[in-house]
Amino acid sequence: MTGASRRGLARAFAVLSAVDHPILTGLRTKSGAWPALLGGWYASAGPVVFIQMNNKRDYPDSSLALVLRSYLIEKTIEKGASGLIFRAGLGGPLGKYAVSLPTITAYLDKSDKAWRLIRDTVGKVSASCLNRVFL
Repeated sequence: MTGASRRGLARAFAVLSAVDHPILTGLRTKSGAWPALLGGWYASAGPVVFIQMNNKRDYPDSSLALVLRSYLIEKTIEKGASGLIFRAGLGGPLGKYAVSLPTITAYLDKSDKAWRLIRDTVGKVSASCLNRVFL
């Protein structure tokens, strides 16, 4: 995906692999390519969209984000959910229908050697899994 780092993707997939009810969906072409992917999870308040990746380089004239999010909204309504949360916010044409919630993100980390070893090991394992899935 354009603009996505391996480290960022590995971190996102590590989060998705840790949730109880993950969502992973996308747009697929007739040739089998995936120009847009969306990941998140189902929560009591409704689906949470955590990450969306769009291949804008190969599909510059397509509204990948709008189409994929519209399909997700349609499915959310069909399932009777009362809301849909976009963790990073929502802009563009759908933004006028969104309500922004004030949030704060905090990263808690320890600097001791044992924690760094655990964190580095998890990062390498998730990167290895990502390589097997996408390469």
